[in-house]
Amino acid sequence: MNETAVIICVALCMFFEGKLVEHTYQSSMSECLKNKRIASRTIQPERVQFACGKDVKARVEYIEEEGQTSSILILPAVCP
Repeated sequence: MNETAVIICVALCMFFEGKLVEHTYQSSMSECLKNKRIASRTIQPERVQFACGKDVKARVEYIEEEGQTSSILILPAVCP
């Protein structure tokens, strides 16, 4: 059974040349900042920037398949 909902969450957003190209759900702001530090050190920061969004409005789909636990897929969201 798939359910769709709109939630307010914390997300790590990746910008390439000023445009949002990826965003990932984070369980807390501290987790987001930790992952931002890791990503910034791993990827060359000349053209890629990372930002943590505290109140990101996201449309999510809860997917429950046989043999898997529920997972969250973040669809287009608004990042800072």
